[in-house]
Amino acid sequence: GIIVLIPSIGILMIIFSKDGVINKFLSNSILVWIGGISYSLYLWHWTILAFARYYYQEYELSFVFSIFYFIFSFLFAYFSYKIIENYKISALDSYF
Repeated sequence: GIIVLIPSIGILMIIFSKDGVINKFLSNSILVWIGGISYSLYLWHWTILAFARYYYQEYELSFVFSIFYFIFSFLFAYFSYKIIENYKISALDSYF
C-alpha cells in the first residue's frame, strides 16, 4: 500500500547520500561481510535453533548456549557461503 512508500523513500535517500553518516556506517567492512553471508545466515540460524530446541527439549536458551548458537550460526553461514554460494567450476565458467 501507500504506507510502504515512506520507508522506501527513506532508503532511497540513504542510498543516494554517498557522503552521509549512515552510508559510511553501512560501508563498514564488518557490516558488508555480514551482508555477504546474510542469506546463508538466514538459512542456518533457524535450522540450528530448531535442532537445539528439539535436542535439549527447552524453548528458552541459556546465555552460554546463546553464545554457542551465535558462533555456530555464523560459522555454518560462512562455510556454506564459501563452499556453496561462491563455488565456481572453472570448466563450466566459459559456458555461463
